[in-house]
Amino acid sequence: MAPPTTTTDLSRDVPLARNYQDRNISPRFGDFVTRNDQYYKHVARIRQNIKTYIRKHRPKRPLNILLAAPPGAGKSFLIKQIIKALQKEQIKTITGGSFTDASFEEIYISALDSSDELFAMFRRIQSLNLEYKIPVVFFDEIDSPINGRTVYSKLLAPMWDGQFYIGKEKFLLGPAVFFFAGSGLSCEAESERILSGVSDTIRYDDYCQKWKEDFKNYVAAARPDEKLPDFVDRLDSILRIPPISKKFLGDETQAELEDVVCMLIRKHFEDANYIGKTVLDQLSKQLTEPNSIREVEKLIFSSAPPSDNHFDIYRLPSADPDKVEFEPDYWSIQMVPPSGAVGSSR
Repeated sequence: MAPPTTTTDLSRDVPLARNYQDRNISPRFGDFVTRNDQYYKHVARIRQNIKTYIRKHRPKRPLNILLAAPPGAGKSFLIKQIIKALQKEQIKTITGGSFTDASFEEIYISALDSSDELFAMFRRIQSLNLEYKIPVVFFDEIDSPINGRTVYSKLLAPMWDGQFYIGKEKFLLGPAVFFFAGSGLSCEAESERILSGVSDTIRYDDYCQKWKEDFKNYVAAARPDEKLPDFVDRLDSILRIPPISKKFLGDETQAELEDVVCMLIRKHFEDANYIGKTVLDQLSKQLTEPNSIREVEKLIFSSAPPSDNHFDIYRLPSADPDKVEFEPDYWSIQMVPPSGAVGSSR
């Protein structure tokens, strides 16, 4: 039902004349949105690979996936939405009872004092398996050195053999889905070079092919003692998360930016049924900055809750609470299931 054109802001007790326009948003799954169909096909393939993996009866080793994107690009969010979609489909049903749920675990390699601290995560994975929960582990900043050395060598046996060693004693890891990410592994300079050479638009598949060639060169140039080539050889999939750019989306770029902001607002405020056009425009512009998803989400997280289901620019932490101004124009957000292909075919 359409909202009234005149309402009262309960936090200010002032009658407000508002204009509303319907806006339909179609998440691909969970709260994940993209208008880049080619990119989505790669994401869908990752989702299917995970479903196939967890359907197996106690697979002997983890499923290993690299997410190539800079910090703040939404990697953790993507993983959590994949898990959310699996839970919606009932993991117990998908796996025939082998697992009853999934557990998201995250470890920041740059925060470790010793590579031996990885063993605590391996023990955690064992415990989750005993609880019939599939561990989904995100190893972030995997290329960060600890005491001058990377941790790739510590991950080779767990990734490929499903085993880890403490001293000379061997332990079985159990099934798990491993996601990895590293600032250097995203090859951002190479990505920017590829896009800077595009005069109009580029298909995601073409961009990805060029990026993977640069990634191979990056890996080949690594020091032998880092074991990066051995680590990459054990990856089952690599997903390059593209920036939200006109080079991919053309005229649909602004709509995608606004979709992402709307989903971030509703992530923290599920009752934000009406989103002001001014605040949406402001946050969308911020989202065009490099690695900005995390910064925009921090801003939304620090905002005041919606008033009467309305989220506007005066909810932001920088707003003056004594002012009685309000946004006159709002989007009435409708979440609708995707019907066929949505958005650009790029």
